[in-house]
Amino acid sequence: TASNMMTQQALFGITGAWGKLGDDPASELHRRYIDENPNPIGEKFKLESAKKDNYDRAHRQGHATFLKHKQAQGYYDIFLIDAEGNVVYTVMKETDFGTNLITGPYKDTGLAKVFQKAIQSDDPEVFANSDFETYAPSAGAPAAFIAVPIIMNERKLGVLAYQLPNDQINAIFSNTRGLGTTGETLMVDNAGLLASDSPRTSGDDTLKVSIASPLLDATGTMEGYRGMNSYAAVVPLQFGDVSWSVIALIGEEEVWAELMSAGLKSVGFGVILVLAGSLVGLLFSRSLTRPISELVGSMGRLADGDTSIDLKGLERSDEIGDMVRSVAVFRQAEIDKRELETESET
Repeated sequence: TASNMMTQQALFGITGAWGKLGDDPASELHRRYIDENPNPIGEKFKLESAKKDNYDRAHRQGHATFLKHKQAQGYYDIFLIDAEGNVVYTVMKETDFGTNLITGPYKDTGLAKVFQKAIQSDDPEVFANSDFETYAPSAGAPAAFIAVPIIMNERKLGVLAYQLPNDQINAIFSNTRGLGTTGETLMVDNAGLLASDSPRTSGDDTLKVSIASPLLDATGTMEGYRGMNSYAAVVPLQFGDVSWSVIALIGEEEVWAELMSAGLKSVGFGVILVLAGSLVGLLFSRSLTRPISELVGSMGRLADGDTSIDLKGLERSDEIGDMVRSVAVFRQAEIDKRELETESET
């Protein structure tokens, strides 16, 4: 966006008209675009032009494009800042509009820090970004900034800056799938303050709740957050000049409850399997012992001379079937022997 000709021409035209706004350009712009703006706070961006002079004409030319860009990408605000640190244009028209980021009331903010780094560089690829912090012009809402220099024909015109909202980050971190009823994922800054809002609490915890735990560079247990002990996994997150920690956590009691439940289920399944195995084993053993017992009884009767025995299992293809067929041979031999004796006597 900073290398786009429209952006460069917009800043060139606005800064050219800035010097003609009088001794106090900030007050004049506040009067035109904030105080006398008929739109309510939060909707001051709807005024395209105050229709006074060249500044208003230059403002109108760039405002429609920047507004569409802001709304399409979901940014909170877009700034054009001249080389002297004057905020010569913003989309949202908050109280930082027209102020100077070197000497003005917001010289210690993240916006001023990213401006200072970007304006000192002659590299169009360089960028500066800040951590989330409360920002007074946005009613104290958490805000982070990112900025790049605007260079036109090797001439540094100023800086393009964006105010990043944390609502999109909150939307990402609000996903608690797989983390039970107590688990969540958080983004935490180096001071231990939450840089994202907790989906498990009613209020906005961003930059208000601190995780006072040495866990920010490790994985293990975490005490005190939301009044509970948690198991947590931590991963560092580095972007540009800022580093955060991403923490996924779940309540210790919930973990143990899940483990106990899983253990009881395992024991229950184990008992069922043992009983089923015992029943199957009993049925299987009986399927073996019963025909053998019957065959032993038949062999005893055959030994006593009873050839009328009923041999079961002749059709079986296993070892028991072989045994039955062997006994059948002995029975037939006994029958043939008796018939020969009868014929001999006759």
